[in-house]
Amino acid sequence: MTAAGNTPPLKGKRALVSGGGRGIGAAITRALARAGAEVVVTWRERREEAQALAAELAASGVKISLHRLDIADPAAIAALAADRGAKGGVDILINNAGILQQKDFFTITAEEFDRIFAVNVRGTFLMAQAFMRQMRKNAQGGSVINIASVGGQLGGPLGVHYAASKAAVIGLTRSLARIGAPDIRVNCISPGIIETEMVAEELASPAGKAKIAQTLAGRAGYPEEIGECAAFLCSDGARYITGQTINVNGGLYLG
Repeated sequence: MTAAGNTPPLKGKRALVSGGGRGIGAAITRALARAGAEVVVTWRERREEAQALAAELAASGVKISLHRLDIADPAAIAALAADRGAKGGVDILINNAGILQQKDFFTITAEEFDRIFAVNVRGTFLMAQAFMRQMRKNAQGGSVINIASVGGQLGGPLGVHYAASKAAVIGLTRSLARIGAPDIRVNCISPGIIETEMVAEELASPAGKAKIAQTLAGRAGYPEEIGECAAFLCSDGARYITGQTINVNGGLYLG
């Protein structure tokens, strides 16, 4: 996707992708880089994968940097925001980092519930708070994309704390869009079943196979399809889109 004159649509933009070193995050990182953005990628545990991605993109001339970040640590988020603020801030924020736990409702502990919400909801909230504050100082505003899940729309018998957290992310997105308007656009991408390591166990399960059978596209999605959607939402082609939840699920959810 390029703009008139073959100028990459995100050329000159500075993007930050949390959890951007693998899976859907890596696909988003690649898509933003192809669109011309400079990218900051955060990682928490999989350092080698993040480094491999950085080396791959740097070899093709992309300006990319890595930062270790525990999204559940408010002090770490504040430190990252201060670091990026001193370097000019960011124009694009992708809140992708998250954790998934598939577990029977009656066996989920209070600690497990709190951990899911600390990462998936509070982390997204704090990242948006820190970087939207910087974007307000930018004459060109900015774009924020939160990554939710079809689980937050459909619910399900397993991982109800995960589903609840992603429903909260969708609600948070609507509030942030109102707060950021008119200069900061905030949208949400809600993926369906995407072929990543994170959901490999679900894909192999009877429940996962049943979900794929219910998908109108007749297959699981690919991380690249989420990346392409994210790059579009960050571009001027989506300048009249804000406060929306974009469903990329092959027709699994039709709401």
